Amino acid sequence: MTGDVQAGAVSRNAELDSSALPSEDDHTVASYEWMRRSSALEEKDLSLNANQRTSLSAMIAYISTQSGQSEFRLERKLSDRFNVPNPKCLPANDYDEAIRYLADILSA
Repeated sequence: MTGDVQAGAVSRNAELDSSALPSEDDHTVASYEWMRRSSALEEKDLSLNANQRTSLSAMIAYISTQSGQSEFRLERKLSDRFNVPNPKCLPANDYDEAIRYLADILSA
């Protein structure tokens, strides 16, 4: 029985040979990939900040006054254009395009 236990210990130690473990470079590459993917997701999914939400609301109110369309209708158009439930849910990456879209409504 003692021989079996020692043989098991030796085989487990052989499995933990340092060549079988990931190298430091593998950890660095894996860490870099994880950070790159997570930052890309964060950039994509960031919501509008308070100033951007205020600007969109002001732009919608201004266009509503100038064009005679209701604010609700303009918000619906913007939401439909960017496929979001309401303008407050707009991703930060789409802010500039949303402002351009609203400006185009005003100029049309």
